[in-house]
Amino acid sequence: MGMIQYIPSSLDIDLIFQEKPQDVKLERDKMVHILNLVSELPAYNSDILTDDGYVPLNGQKLQQRGIKNYPEYLNYFVGANILETDGYYIPEEKSTGYRFTTDYQTTLKEEMRQMDPLQKYHAEHTT
Repeated sequence: MGMIQYIPSSLDIDLIFQEKPQDVKLERDKMVHILNLVSELPAYNSDILTDDGYVPLNGQKLQQRGIKNYPEYLNYFVGANILETDGYYIPEEKSTGYRFTTDYQTTLKEEMRQMDPLQKYHAEHTT
């Protein structure tokens, strides 16, 4: 089952994989999903954006979506200069904020994701 997600038009996930190798195995679908959230969340709730345009990403909610190793993805995006972070976290109050770097603050394009991470997680962990 596929799902359309939106990521910056200037971002080629497959090329990034080739140019910026990962230290750990990252799944393409989960990468697309996290990047989609940076665009999608403020579209549904503009109040979520900080004054500097950062989108807080809640680790618990990412884990609930089947992305247990979400810090590895976010660290990869920051290290690959796709996302930048405000580096600001307050337990129980404020999640760390992320936004696209200048190179990726472009119009969005559709990117197909094969399966929702939560669906995939349940498929892999149920008998």
